[in-house]
Amino acid sequence: MITKVIFGILAFLIAFVPLVTYVLHLYQKAQLQRARKISDLTQRYQALNKIISGTPAQYLSQELAISTIRDSIQFLEALLKVVPKDQRVINSLALKRDLLGQTEHDYAHEQITLGSINAARAVQARLLALRNIISVKRNRGQLDKEKAREYIEFLSWQAIRCITDVLIARAEKLMEDKNLRLALFTYQSIVTEFQKMPENDQAKRAIERSQERIQTIRKEMEKVVEEQLKKQKDKTKSDMREAWEQTFA
Repeated sequence: MITKVIFGILAFLIAFVPLVTYVLHLYQKAQLQRARKISDLTQRYQALNKIISGTPAQYLSQELAISTIRDSIQFLEALLKVVPKDQRVINSLALKRDLLGQTEHDYAHEQITLGSINAARAVQARLLALRNIISVKRNRGQLDKEKAREYIEFLSWQAIRCITDVLIARAEKLMEDKNLRLALFTYQSIVTEFQKMPENDQAKRAIERSQERIQTIRKEMEKVVEEQLKKQKDKTKSDMREAWEQTFA
């Protein structure tokens, strides 16, 4: 009798343990997939949120801003299905919906001055990151190709513009301070930045304006040199006259 009980227990364990192990494996796999999904959605949302919050409005069109905010809302909604009671996700979703409403009805192009090249490079990096996101969406068929092309061209232009805005402001200040040599170098850098753009009317006009400024600066420099030579010549004459008077006084 005892032998039968023991064999029964062993048979039960032999059948039950693999089943428990399999169920546990499925549970761990599901938890791992859930964690990966949370991580993926969180990273995607954070990338878009960084672009939205960190890019001055003058470098994003209203349409592109709305599209980016809607994408971030989609990631939050998907994340909320995985973690339905997470208050942080709920609050972020509410804030993004409010931001979408504000952007749709009142998109203020506030002119934020970028005070340094480093600040401009940071904005440029965000714009290029958004351009890469648009490219991926286009390649996956998630965005109309023509619309994607317009977005990519716009972002490429703005990525150059945020740098040139800083350089132009710096060049104008150098002109005011009569630091013509550095102003000339800065405008030459501006032309170099615009030449990185695919050829279009905007880039062409910007290059022409910069080259006009370069010509103006060169003329100013020539005037300065002429004035210096004239002063030197007058000083030489004055010195010679003074020496003559001292010699024959």
